[in-house]
Amino acid sequence: MKKNILLFIMVCLLQLPIHAQVKSISFSGDYIGSSGKKMGVTKADGFGGSVRLDVKLFDFLSIGLSGGYNHFTVDQDSALEKWDWRFWDVRYRGSISSDLKDTTFGLSAFWKPVQSIDAFPVMITVNGDFTLFGALNIQPYIGGGMFFYTRNMYLEETWNRVYKNPEQYRFSYTYRNFAPSKSGNPFIVTGGVRIDYPLTEIINIMAEFSYRKIIETEGKYGFDEALFTDMMNVKLGFLFAY
Repeated sequence: MKKNILLFIMVCLLQLPIHAQVKSISFSGDYIGSSGKKMGVTKADGFGGSVRLDVKLFDFLSIGLSGGYNHFTVDQDSALEKWDWRFWDVRYRGSISSDLKDTTFGLSAFWKPVQSIDAFPVMITVNGDFTLFGALNIQPYIGGGMFFYTRNMYLEETWNRVYKNPEQYRFSYTYRNFAPSKSGNPFIVTGGVRIDYPLTEIINIMAEFSYRKIIETEGKYGFDEALFTDMMNVKLGFLFAY
C-alpha cells in the first residue's frame, strides 16, 4: 500500500505546471466523522493529522496537494461474524465450543472483537484564493484523490479455568488473537473551505472544514470493504506562507 501512495503522490506532482510557485505549506490536527455507514457499523470516528502544499497559479487560484494519516475506531454489529475470518469460522470456533463443552476442564471463555481503520488520504485540489478585511484569507476548494485504508481487527480473549483439587482456585489469562487485515484504495472527491489569519509575516493560524465522498466502484479498489461512504473533516493548525 505504501508503494501505491508514493506512486499516486508522484503522479500528482508531475501534473503541476512548470511555472507554478510554492504559496504555502500547512500542518493540522484532524477530527473525522463518518456517515453512509455500511455492514452494521454504528460508529466510525477518527482523528489524525495532515500536511498540505499549495502552489500558486494566479493571484486568485492555486493547486493543493495534501496527505495525512487518520485512525478510526469502529463499532460494528456482529463484527466477528462479518469479517469472514476462515481460521475462526472453520477451525477455531469449533475448537472453543468443544473445549467449553468438556466439563472436566472447568473452562469458561469471553471474547470481544476490537476493530479499527488506519487510513492515508491523498488528494489534489483546485483552490480559490480570496482576502477579506485586509488580512483574513478564505480558500474554497474542490478536488479528488484516493483513500488508502487498512481495516484491522483482533479478538480479545479472556479464558478462565477453575481447578478443584486439591484446593479450588481460578486461573485467568487474556490475549489478543489478530485476524488478517483488509485493505483498499477507493477514489474520493472532496470539497471544503479553509480560513487562515496571519499571526506573523510567515505564520498563519488556520481552520478548515471539508466533505469527502468515496466514489462507488463495486467490486473494485476495496470499495466493498469500506465501512462508510462519507466523511466530514474538521482541521485546526498552522500555515507557513512563502
